[in-house]
Amino acid sequence: MRNSYIDKYDILEIFKDDAYQKILIGTSKENPNEVAVINLLSRDKFKDIISASQFQKGLNNLVHLKVLDDKVVVVTEYKEGTPLDTYLNYFNTTLKHKINLAYEYLTKIVKYDVFNNSLKNIFIDESQVILKNDVLLFNELIIFDENFEKIHDFSKIAKKIGLIMEKIIFTTKSDENETFENDRTIKRSKNLLIN
Repeated sequence: MRNSYIDKYDILEIFKDDAYQKILIGTSKENPNEVAVINLLSRDKFKDIISASQFQKGLNNLVHLKVLDDKVVVVTEYKEGTPLDTYLNYFNTTLKHKINLAYEYLTKIVKYDVFNNSLKNIFIDESQVILKNDVLLFNELIIFDENFEKIHDFSKIAKKIGLIMEKIIFTTKSDENETFENDRTIKRSKNLLIN
């Protein structure tokens, strides 16, 4: 297996290992600051939904791809950033910026159209979306869990996209800290008036 992921990456930990896939976290031997997610997908379990050409065309973070007899090795760069939910709840932003983020989300998920609906559903998920320096990025993590389902109808994906768009545009910054501060100010003012 010359020129394989073992030759290119130092394995730091096994994130997941089951009959469907093995996920390893590693760093590049050439640049130890580059973290990668090494995904060994069982060809037998997913032969009807995965193909190497999909990954080559559809993943922005792809750094290595190898098709073996029994598995497909997909190595992606791990992106660090602020999760979408945290960004929307705790950072000040304008409506214009939110609309631009929603548009950016739509333009970036178009690339996933090469995938089977089941994989598309994974890639467009809110949990994949991060922000770094106000730029929307996708982690493109492929994790098959007990909730994985084969999706044939695009309407489920369209509904998920709609919910994410709604969240991006209409979520407002969390006011918990401001409410707490206002309550303290009101209590202090009442105490001053009483005394």
